[in-house]
Amino acid sequence: MGEQQLHVVECPESETLRTSGMNTLEGHFSIWVKSYSQTVQWLEKMGIQYEIEPNSVAGFSQIYILDRDNNVVEFAAPYNS
Repeated sequence: MGEQQLHVVECPESETLRTSGMNTLEGHFSIWVKSYSQTVQWLEKMGIQYEIEPNSVAGFSQIYILDRDNNVVEFAAPYNS
């Protein structure tokens, strides 16, 4: 990720794993992407379920997914990209 590193650690023994569905208001991290439409296309190609807010009041488009541990991950993108 350029000069940055992202470490994702899985711990199956943890009791903190979420068991419920997606709630975009819960704590999550966000990744800025260049293209909203290309990100949605890729998620569909990979068969990953998502929720979208293309015209979010946040001032940018938002796409939400759940990772394997049911953590919410947001992809944020410029409007109309």
